[in-house]
Amino acid sequence: MNSEYFVSIYNKEGVKEKFSFDGFEIFKKGKVYFFSGSIEKNLLENITKEILIDPVIEDFSIGIKKEKNLFIVTLKKLVLDVEAETLKSLLRFLKIKNIKDVRTGKLFKVNKKIKNKIK
Repeated sequence: MNSEYFVSIYNKEGVKEKFSFDGFEIFKKGKVYFFSGSIEKNLLENITKEILIDPVIEDFSIGIKKEKNLFIVTLKKLVLDVEAETLKSLLRFLKIKNIKDVRTGKLFKVNKKIKNKIK
């Protein structure tokens, strides 16, 4: 049975990558990995813990925590996802064959417009 799962990897509390664009505060929240295949949840958790996260600065969840103003940015399906292809190669090397496809994305949180300090 084929299913689709996604793993969201978040920066731990206090770890922020912040920038602004057109007056909006934007925080990079983390990464998303989309998996398809016949995958058990514990296998997905092990892959995430052992391969995908940096446990010092990152946490993860299977699924995406609902937050206001949270956006996921992904590559189009026809664009080569180099990170995903590398992960698929590693999983094949490790003899994990029940994962058919992997895609990646980035999580961003956008806060309301900040006032321009320059007049």
